[in-house]
Amino acid sequence: MAARGRGPDFELRFQTSRWAEDLVLTAFRNTSWIAVRLGASRYRSDDAVPDRAGQLKEPDLLLFAMSGLTADEIRFLETADFENHTSEDLQEGSAVKNWIGRANLALEIEFSPYRAAEMSGRHWKPMLTRKRLRKDPPVAPNIWVKEEDVPRLEGWQSQFEVPIWILQLFDQEAFAIRLDQVLQVRAALQRPGADLTRIMNESGIFQKQQRYDRTDAQGAAEIKPVFLVTPHGSILAGRVEGVVPVAQIRLSKSKKYITHILFSGGLVHLTADFLRALPR
Repeated sequence: MAARGRGPDFELRFQTSRWAEDLVLTAFRNTSWIAVRLGASRYRSDDAVPDRAGQLKEPDLLLFAMSGLTADEIRFLETADFENHTSEDLQEGSAVKNWIGRANLALEIEFSPYRAAEMSGRHWKPMLTRKRLRKDPPVAPNIWVKEEDVPRLEGWQSQFEVPIWILQLFDQEAFAIRLDQVLQVRAALQRPGADLTRIMNESGIFQKQQRYDRTDAQGAAEIKPVFLVTPHGSILAGRVEGVVPVAQIRLSKSKKYITHILFSGGLVHLTADFLRALPR
């Protein structure tokens, strides 16, 4: 299967994703970790993009603890980039496959255009009495994980035996969670007779149906199940400062004007708690 470009709205979102990944890459440079790009992050409007891992979803970055590397390996990884690897590079015995297997963990990076610290539900904590249980997640800097991506990420994690963390950036803050935590709540919600509302409140991980509109295609929309991980259910991964938002106007193929917010600049200061939580 091959994916093709989906118009300017998709292109602009892709640019934002790339910017977020670059912020995280830079943030790890002054730590005892090395971040290396893995997942494809370049937008292609016409050329087919090969689906290198079949039904799996490749995370964006690999993380290596310097303590497990030689000086030569550190020098190599500091300039390495596995983004352009091919399906042959994932075969047993290949250099890229071997490096993936040596990673301590992988990061899936997301970004949401919200001022995190100022959101009304930023400090929500569950009140576990029946009358106070929430059925919907609070308005907060929640980590968003599409249900359709969960088994694909789980498949990659299982095949390459590298744990995945999901890290979501906002203006002001970043939050992270282990994919395994989402999988545990997902399994609990699927059990017959499960008290869904209590499980979501206790874990801080909610499931809901979300409508996704495409601004460059009039009337085009999809309803998708998603998991929303509240700050209560995740770990504060970093403080974010200096992000510069600007509006950009583009013309779609149907000659409709569309707008999108582009982000630039910014600096992420990773928290000590997050760095200590990463597996070595």
